[in-house]
Amino acid sequence: MGERDGGVSSSVGSIGGIGPAWGAYLILSYLGGGGGRKQTKFASDERTSASDVGRSSRMQFFVSVAGLLVTTAALPQRVAVVTGASRGIGKGIAVELGRAGYAVYALGRSSRDMPAADVERMVSEGQRPVPEGSDLNVDATADAITAAGGRGVALPCDVSSDEALERAFAEVAEAEGRLDMLVCSAYQTPPGKLRAEFWTQGMAMWDAMNGVGLRSVYASCTFATPVLIETAKKAPASAAPPLIVLVSSFGGKAYTFNVGYGVGKAAIDRLALDMSVQLRKHGVATAALYPGLGAPLSAGLDGPST
Repeated sequence: MGERDGGVSSSVGSIGGIGPAWGAYLILSYLGGGGGRKQTKFASDERTSASDVGRSSRMQFFVSVAGLLVTTAALPQRVAVVTGASRGIGKGIAVELGRAGYAVYALGRSSRDMPAADVERMVSEGQRPVPEGSDLNVDATADAITAAGGRGVALPCDVSSDEALERAFAEVAEAEGRLDMLVCSAYQTPPGKLRAEFWTQGMAMWDAMNGVGLRSVYASCTFATPVLIETAKKAPASAAPPLIVLVSSFGGKAYTFNVGYGVGKAAIDRLALDMSVQLRKHGVATAALYPGLGAPLSAGLDGPST
């Protein structure tokens, strides 16, 4: 990850693995850092060989995780909010944060007690209904977080609603008095054919890709930031800064699926970078996370660091 002034930065990068848990491992590696406020740089300079970088990265990763465990034991329980936590990448990250001892609020629309009217509305909007008895809901995620060693809290929330999001973050702030991490992973399955020319897809595709996938991410950051800043103000110098993680994609760098998808992911990357300009002075860090195959890659505002 790219290092910035005061040890607080933004980064855009990929995870070297395919499982959802890798996202949490990369985040925890960043937060561990021996308990300090500076992020880990995987490569020191241009003269570093590829093998040196690999050895350094692995060593720093294990040291960082060890540092996280020590730091977590000495500080109040850290609190995270993960949107889109009922399934997929969001659920994987939420559970792994629980394994690291976090209190994790799992936000998502699907819950065990979801009203029938809400289920019908989801289906009418082109969303796949959750099969009866399925564990694809925030309640099951909260149970898994607790079973992993954390404290899971299910918080059913329609992230497409500004009002619902604002209420959810107010509830977290009131209950916990702090917020150490926001992970935005919510996304809406688009209607119709995913791979097609943009002029044949209509505005429904754009709205599906960039409503929950972009607008709601911006809204989540807006409602979460005040409590993130307050948490940073109260944190000891040895604590890692609060962190905003936006789940992005290689689609922000190269054509993937369709035009609306790529534009939305490029906007997510830019959101992570631009927020850092305003949040740096408040001690809050940001990152855009690329789930998928590949070596660790990141770029801060000063350019690539690896």
